[in-house]
Amino acid sequence: MSVTRPSFDERLGKHPQLCERFESILVIDEDTAGTIDLADEAERLAISEVRQAARITRYHFEDVELAHSLRHRQQMSVIYWQTLF
Repeated sequence: MSVTRPSFDERLGKHPQLCERFESILVIDEDTAGTIDLADEAERLAISEVRQAARITRYHFEDVELAHSLRHRQQMSVIYWQTLF
């Protein structure tokens, strides 16, 4: 039986901060307001958005790592007593 992977839109919907960054990149790309004059400026703005997305991803990953580490420590904190009688 094959497992169907959720679509990109469904997955992105679970990460609103990343969704905002991708939306911002689309706004830069489309530039419907005509506010970006140079390709270099568009590139700089897009890179800034990608960096922000990377920070969001990093913080999320660190939170997941911390939660995993805490669960592991809780599991390992059980004390086993051994008697020598």
